[in-house]
Amino acid sequence: MKTTIISIVLILLGGGYLAMTLMRILCCKTPTTATVTEIKRTSSRSGRGSRRVDYSPICTFLAGGTPVTAEAATSSARRSKYRAGDSVEILYNEAKPEEFIIKGQYPVLRILGSICLVILGVLALWSTFAG
Repeated sequence: MKTTIISIVLILLGGGYLAMTLMRILCCKTPTTATVTEIKRTSSRSGRGSRRVDYSPICTFLAGGTPVTAEAATSSARRSKYRAGDSVEILYNEAKPEEFIIKGQYPVLRILGSICLVILGVLALWSTFAG
């Protein structure tokens, strides 16, 4: 019973996160050029005590004549990937211009992680009923 609940939770979490990520990609269709105005630095610690630092570009662009400043959906462990003042080609969501992706920088790890959660959930659920 406990394994069944965990399996269903994994499937729902992975499926939900995958759907949200894909919807963001599919909704971001309008191309424009943005300027990187700053680099946001985020650090976190793992359970083992190791530290991870991610860098996300904050971009400014015009959406229908209105200036928008927002954080990109992707980040990098490399600080030098983007610099303040860089011009980048983006695709933004016309309904929510603060949602955008940098062309060619799709959240591959989020998609793969979501798929892995669904697969783990399905395998765990299958093993519960098969055995």
